[in-house]
Amino acid sequence: MEAASLSDAYWEAPEPDLRLNPGVAHPGPGLEETIAAEPRLRGHMLFATSGSSGRPKIVCLSKAGFLTAATWANRHLQCGADDCWLLALPLFHVGGAGLVARATVAGGRLEVCSGRWDAGRFAAAAEQSGATVTSLVPAQLHDLVSRGIRAARTLRVVVIGGGRLEPGLRTRAVELGWPVRESYGMTETAAQVATQTSTGDPDGWLLMIPDWQVRVEDASIRVRGGPLLTAYLEFCPEAGGWTWRDPRDEEGWFATGDLGELDAQGRIRVRGRAGRVVKILGELVDLERLDLLLAGICPEGESVIEPMEDSRAGWRLVLVTERSHADGEALAAKFNERVAGFEQIREVRTVERLRRSPLGKRLPQFPPDSNA
Repeated sequence: MEAASLSDAYWEAPEPDLRLNPGVAHPGPGLEETIAAEPRLRGHMLFATSGSSGRPKIVCLSKAGFLTAATWANRHLQCGADDCWLLALPLFHVGGAGLVARATVAGGRLEVCSGRWDAGRFAAAAEQSGATVTSLVPAQLHDLVSRGIRAARTLRVVVIGGGRLEPGLRTRAVELGWPVRESYGMTETAAQVATQTSTGDPDGWLLMIPDWQVRVEDASIRVRGGPLLTAYLEFCPEAGGWTWRDPRDEEGWFATGDLGELDAQGRIRVRGRAGRVVKILGELVDLERLDLLLAGICPEGESVIEPMEDSRAGWRLVLVTERSHADGEALAAKFNERVAGFEQIREVRTVERLRRSPLGKRLPQFPPDSNA
């Protein structure tokens, strides 16, 4: 998808726009027909994600709401017509489309670093274009920092989204001049809900974008605001295909599934996901869905998938198995043939017995105190 496809006319067009990752399997049969027949999706953008049930799910965002979110983010970061935005994220990702929307509403210049991601080529594009604003995921920042690449002199805002920014990576990036602004958001909010306004914000605290409403109940983060999704389309074979579901409550609040805390200064700190969901290379990965897939390949139950923190990707997936290492490698290879690249198993570990509770419930294979 070309950035030019998100021209000014695009945002006024009523036709719904489905944005799928070409490197991932199609979400399910009948999707395009369902979208075309649903009048509530006029003027909407649709992005694929994974549901907690392991079934395909489509996030439906109005274009008007998308532009509103862009306006709020620009005001928060003081971005305007004099800025030059550099796009290095795909347009099937809400972060990439969001950057184009922010350039559009500001009337600023948009430059595109197209093709496969390459840290050196991105840095050169930033220097040559005079870019002042860009958005990256932590893995991209990791690649820049690991090569010792300094930020272009013109850059003043680098929004980091799509996953947690590891403190050590942040420190090294700042030393190289990268003006990182860690953010919190999700596809359902058309990107940013909270974003740091300086590199000096400590300890993972992010300043809420004032236009959003947020509350924390029993450590669970809920948000409310105009750019929120309209609904999910969820694939449900029992219902004969795709179903419409509005996840907001009667007062318009959306439960993010994230855990966190608020302080008196209007800042939020995110502690993690409430369920078995992690972000790998900026992509939301539903571990429940992968568990179901592994169970289909290995029904005996002596192998499980566990996430481990990774300095580049955010997380990586490890196969823990009671089988031999050779058998585990073969199982991982079979599994990896069925999933997207970011969902693939990166390591195999063998154990004598998987950790389970007295009632047989699976326990984390790498508890926090295990030094795994």
